[in-house]
Amino acid sequence: MNENYDDNLNDDTVVASPLKSKLALDIGLIDISGSTGIKVNELTKLMIMLESMKNLFLRLGRSTANSVFRFAIIVFDTKTEYLLTSDGNKIFTASEGLDVLKNADLKPRGGTDIGKALITAHDLSEEFFLSTGEPGKVSVFLMTDGKSNPEAAKKAAIELKAGINSPVLSTISYGMDANDSLLKEISSEASDEQKQVLRKAGLLNSLEDGKLFVKAHDENGVVTEEKIEIVRNFSLVISQTIAKD
Repeated sequence: MNENYDDNLNDDTVVASPLKSKLALDIGLIDISGSTGIKVNELTKLMIMLESMKNLFLRLGRSTANSVFRFAIIVFDTKTEYLLTSDGNKIFTASEGLDVLKNADLKPRGGTDIGKALITAHDLSEEFFLSTGEPGKVSVFLMTDGKSNPEAAKKAAIELKAGINSPVLSTISYGMDANDSLLKEISSEASDEQKQVLRKAGLLNSLEDGKLFVKAHDENGVVTEEKIEIVRNFSLVISQTIAKD
């Protein structure tokens, strides 16, 4: 996997010093339905999604505030599954996350149930609150290339965002088969600070209608390296601004 990233967007662009004692949890919801096995150049779409999470681990792991961040990865088709550490933990640090990805043996399969994935993220967010004893910051990144039951997804997204930690939901589509209108609708609104930082990073124009929704594909539905880099930098900014809030 490519570990390069845009040096113009520093790992401490937003979080330049250790944060408050509250932890920040980033949850990656990764679609592993059958269509994610389609190759884009040398990598499948699934590999590209996992690459985005790896990039986030690397960059936040280098941040001066790295001790604040925790991560989880939930993969889904019509079922959901946690990627676990060697000790069986579903919440981990950035360095542990790199090992989780290295040891993951994922094969694209089945269909796409976004609603179920969001419900699982909601449950983990609530569990995170109970384990820390205070509301932490939660950011959810939903990455998918498929369509799902829209009403179930909308209902689950509302429940997720209304949770104890008020999780922020960002959605990322990979190809023309994704339901972009649904993904945009269920995503959270960008805050003023997020818009400001995204503008400075040259990323604000990648959003639509001020929603935290971006496309990893061009107007022809082709997943490109340029769009992938936008997704990586977008994820970094959103994670940092939510942790700092």
